[in-house]
Amino acid sequence: MVSEHTLWNGPGLGRRWIGTGYDTEAEAEKSKESMTERFDDIIKGNVPVLVDFSAEWCSPCKMLGPVLEQLKQKMAGRIRIVKIDVDRNRELAGRYRIQSVPTLILFQGGRTKWSGVGVMTSNFLENAINNNTDLISN
Repeated sequence: MVSEHTLWNGPGLGRRWIGTGYDTEAEAEKSKESMTERFDDIIKGNVPVLVDFSAEWCSPCKMLGPVLEQLKQKMAGRIRIVKIDVDRNRELAGRYRIQSVPTLILFQGGRTKWSGVGVMTSNFLENAINNNTDLISN
C-alpha cells in the first residue's frame, strides 16, 4: 500500500509542518531545501501523486478537504495525496506558478499529468487520475 505524504499541518489528512520552529535563519533555510528535495523525490515515483496547493485561510480549500479524504479512501494504495500550504512553501508555489487556491496538480514519474483549480468532486478527481496516468482503475 502506498502511504500518504503530507507537508504541512492542519485538520484532516494528517498533515505536519515542514520548515517552521527553527531558531536561526540558516536552520529554516536548510529545512526548506530538504522539504523541496523531499517533494521532488515524492513526485518522481511511478505512483501518481495528487498535490493540493492550498492555504489555511482559504474557504474553498477547506471544502476540498473532505473530498480528498473520500478520494483517499476510494483509491487507497493506488495514489498519494500531498497538501502544500502556499504561504509556508512559497518556493514550491512559485515553481508551479500557483496563482489561485486550491490548485491541484497530478504528477507521475516527475511529470505533470493534469492540473485544475477550485473545488471538485471525488468522482471527477478519480476520473482525472485514471484518464491521465498509467494507473489501472478498479
